[in-house]
Amino acid sequence: MKLILALALASFSIAATAQNTIKTKYFEIDAPEGWVLMDAASSPMTEATLVNNSEESDGFDENLTLVLEDIPSPKVSLDSYSEFSEKRLEKGLADFKLLGSEKVKVDGKPAIHRTFTGSQGEMNLWFSQFIFIRKGQAHVYTFTSLGDLSEEDKKALTDLGFSLKLF
Repeated sequence: MKLILALALASFSIAATAQNTIKTKYFEIDAPEGWVLMDAASSPMTEATLVNNSEESDGFDENLTLVLEDIPSPKVSLDSYSEFSEKRLEKGLADFKLLGSEKVKVDGKPAIHRTFTGSQGEMNLWFSQFIFIRKGQAHVYTFTSLGDLSEEDKKALTDLGFSLKLF
């Protein structure tokens, strides 16, 4: 079973924005003010979309996606899943470049955090991704923004990932 949870927001200064708490059956996050959880009928794999009601836009909506993927064997470790998924990124994302990868704890649970860049069409993108293995599934949270997002806002998006409370 695959499930995607997309959280989208219009471009604005993330670091300087007040917070509101968004809760789903998989996680809780203190998101920037203005994000609202909406139905996401755009894809059968999308469970929900969180959208910023701001009128500011640069033509790209920064977003958070949650993908749940069944693990074929209980012997698949966090490290081996991370390596496998990185190979998929290398094949599926033009101009893929890994910027960093490290073992971290989020909400007391082991995770891999990695940042990378790549392009889709004419858009150069930046990603901050958190990977967990939970209850026989990989939980992959990916924050995506345009590559020219400020360093302050990239840090703010990454900090959002570290603020996840997992259920």
